[in-house]
Amino acid sequence: MKFDVLSDNYYYCEGMKSAQNTVHYILTPEDIDKFYICFAHNNPLIIAVENMYLRGYIIEICRLMKSQYIVLLEDMVKNGWFEIDNVIYSAMDSSQHHIRKVITSPVMNKNERLTPRERDILPHVHLSNTTIATKLNLSQKTASGYKIVIKRKLKMKFYNSLALTRMKNAIMCSDTTAKNNSLTRRQKVEPRQKHV
Repeated sequence: MKFDVLSDNYYYCEGMKSAQNTVHYILTPEDIDKFYICFAHNNPLIIAVENMYLRGYIIEICRLMKSQYIVLLEDMVKNGWFEIDNVIYSAMDSSQHHIRKVITSPVMNKNERLTPRERDILPHVHLSNTTIATKLNLSQKTASGYKIVIKRKLKMKFYNSLALTRMKNAIMCSDTTAKNNSLTRRQKVEPRQKHV
């Protein structure tokens, strides 16, 4: 199975080159637009972009085009992956073989999916147990338990607050960025009419 890789990391692009995939080095939204003009939409897209604005822009286009895609994240254990809202997240250092396996048979164990309550806590996971407990009206012990389970299910390499913040932003802010990009594009396309 052939797939396309988009990355803003030159060395990652060089390492991923093979006859079985096409690699695209992108740095600007214009690079992404050029890519989508010639993109074969039957190929899955691997998004290995660290810049949150560019990642959100790519994800927005993928959603609009109904393309199959996987987002690669830096803070996950090698060959780890999980799924949230029909988006597959995998480790940046996953092998090409592992990525192909996830693309062709993304069956996730039911126990590994985030529960609705864990998803409520996800935006706050980078905060201290005390802060989470206060904000969500939980005990500190319950907040701590949820954090441990979420870290395990997200297959994180490190459990410090910086890694938690990066992971949360990668998951949560992609949606926010996509919504903001959509609004900005509509404003460009449909300029305000002057009132007389």
